[in-house]
Amino acid sequence: MQHLQPNTTLQGGKYRIERVLGQGGFGNTYEGYNTFFDERVAIKEFFMQGLNDRDKESGTVSVSIERNVEQFQEQREKFKKEAQRIRKLSNPHIIKVHDLFEENGTSYYVMDFIDGESLAEKLKRTGAPLSEEEVTKILPQLLDALKTVHDAGIWHLDLKPANIMTPTVLLGVMAAPMILPLQLVSVIVPLLPKNATPRRNNHVVNPLCKYKKKRKSGFRSFFCYLD
Repeated sequence: MQHLQPNTTLQGGKYRIERVLGQGGFGNTYEGYNTFFDERVAIKEFFMQGLNDRDKESGTVSVSIERNVEQFQEQREKFKKEAQRIRKLSNPHIIKVHDLFEENGTSYYVMDFIDGESLAEKLKRTGAPLSEEEVTKILPQLLDALKTVHDAGIWHLDLKPANIMTPTVLLGVMAAPMILPLQLVSVIVPLLPKNATPRRNNHVVNPLCKYKKKRKSGFRSFFCYLD
């Protein structure tokens, strides 16, 4: 079992899992319910595909092979720092992180739930490109969110339609046209320091990432949405 089942509760019943929203190499994202405040939330769970196992009865996450324990712990720390870093970003187009906790042998963080579709889903559904009017409405919002991220010394290296959300049926990369959500878009994307040179399979993927100040790097979740 790679994900938690519906009706699973966390934090002593404070959160209830409703359904799986997405699964990636570093985690699962769920639609959840905050029973204390009677509201929907998005919950991201750290779970490394191919490295972690889960007990079917208890839901506890474990590491399949002993030699991978250190790697799991290191990546989980990055996951937690990711949540802390996102929480500090203040922008109407960047989703907010509201809670961070450990349970089931792993870590979780709780975000706004944005109910909608990604820009990629919208394009597929309509079968047509965005109109000039739509582009001129969306682009300033995305740039505003990205400026906030860049000002914090971070590069978002996975900006694409699948990571952008709008209120009508769109996703987002951050959270009011959220670049990564208005209606929640939950994915793991690499947020690297400005001085880093991002690589994939030892190939440089973005030449614009050679900058000055040193900052910590790692894969971060980044969420946004659009009005």
